[in-house]
Amino acid sequence: MLDLYAGTGSLGIESLSRGAKFSYFVEKDRKLSELVKENASKAGFEDNATVINSPVDSALDSLNGPFDLIFMDPPYQIADQIAGNVSKIIERNLLSHNGSIVIEHSTKSELNITENMLDQTMERKYGDTTISIYLSKNTI
Repeated sequence: MLDLYAGTGSLGIESLSRGAKFSYFVEKDRKLSELVKENASKAGFEDNATVINSPVDSALDSLNGPFDLIFMDPPYQIADQIAGNVSKIIERNLLSHNGSIVIEHSTKSELNITENMLDQTMERKYGDTTISIYLSKNTI
């Protein structure tokens, strides 16, 4: 799995605790990247986690997929970058054929994701927070 804008790493660590074999965490803030490493270690997953201290768009250029699950929880003020990063994920084949992208974003922001390789399967609103789930269209 891939946890973009990892913050403290809670989404990726939770995935590991529920059976994910490995997680990549991408976080540009150095202090938060160190915190993700600490949190993964405390949870017993230091051998199942790689933390990349880099902006998401740069990390997407260097990652090799595919990933079955991709979490995106960017700061609300940069929601305009989500669609471009989703396009890069698709262009670089980082999402598996049956993979999912889960995006947490402000209810006030429009994602404008137009990738024809994805189907939006769910959108739930919780106050100012919206969770949107996209599934890869099975091309086989």
